This record gives sequence, C-alpha cells and structure tokens, in this order.
Amino acid sequence: MRRRYSAGTPLTATPFREGLMAIRTLPDINYIREILDYDAETGVFTWRSRPKEHFRTQAVLVRWGILFAGRRAGTIDGGGYIRIRINNEYYRAHRLVWLLARGHPIPVEIDHINGNKADNRAENLRAATKVENGANSRMRADNKTGFKGVFRIKSGRYRAKIDINRQQIHVGYFKTLKEAAEARKEAAERIHGPFARHT
Repeated sequence: MRRRYSAGTPLTATPFREGLMAIRTLPDINYIREILDYDAETGVFTWRSRPKEHFRTQAVLVRWGILFAGRRAGTIDGGGYIRIRINNEYYRAHRLVWLLARGHPIPVEIDHINGNKADNRAENLRAATKVENGANSRMRADNKTGFKGVFRIKSGRYRAKIDINRQQIHVGYFKTLKEAAEARKEAAERIHGPFARHT
C-alpha cells in the first residue's frame, strides 16, 4: 500500500464529536479548500496541487504531487464511510462536506439519506440523532425476506420487529410476508418518520 504524504498545520480547528468518541478537530475550512477540491454533483473529493510550505522538503512535495495531485482523495473504511487522511489524521468525508456546504454547527450524527455511506453529495446528508441514523441503516445481508425487520419463523408465519438502540420492538406475527412487511413499514414510519428504511 502506498504511503500518503501530507504536512502542514491548519491555522485554526473546529471541534466536533464522532458518535461517542472523544472530541476531535476538523481542519480549518480555508485549509480544506486549499488542499482539496469538492465536486458537489458527485460528492467526490480530489487532491489539489499543494504549496511548498505544506511539506518538509522539496523531494516530499514532488513525490506527493506525483502520487496524489489531481487524484481522488480518500478510502473506504470498515464501516463503509469515505475517510480522508490529512496531516496524519483521518477524517470522514461527510463531515468535511458538511463544514464546506453548511458550516457550523456540525451535528454529532450525520445521516446519508439514500443509505449509501460513500455518497457524500451535500443533498444526501442530513442531521440526525443516533436512533434516526440507525433507523435509516440498510437491511442485514442475511435477511431472506427482502424486507428490513421481517423474518420467517419455524411455524411458517412471519415476525415483524423494529430495532432501536439494540432493543427490539415487537410489531407482531403475520400469516403472509406482505402483511408483515406492511405492518412493519407502518410502525417504522410512525416511530422514525422520514428516517424509516424498509429494505
């Protein structure tokens, strides 16, 4: 794996919380604009050519320019989010987008409306609580019914449930998949409103 070179210290820092993690800092908005280009239509960040003062030596500047200038910034982490390494610190791209597009305050939780954590178009981001963010999570990969929170039990009936903060709300048992899916959808929308996801 290629090592990424970046140096330089932003003039100011913006505090934020990443879930329950300790307070960290986002780089200054002017510094972000100096090193990254953001395409609002695609939500993609690209590394800009950077000034000499960002690097310890000319050799590091040249090497960094060859490897990264003009190329897409960031990698996908284990949670499916794009993270970008700036001055040896990793920042989730959607938080950088929020700062660039909307400024302060930066929410503790930012939800990707379409459920795609790598889609960082500003229009796809909204402030949320932890519960709302979880409600908009995608269906588990091992789900066999095609509907979030609905699964078949041994009797052949279908059970519908809603998970909130690792606790289950039992919606009911149903004879058909359609009945279970509709009941679960209605309950989820009543509880979570526009954050409810069904597949």
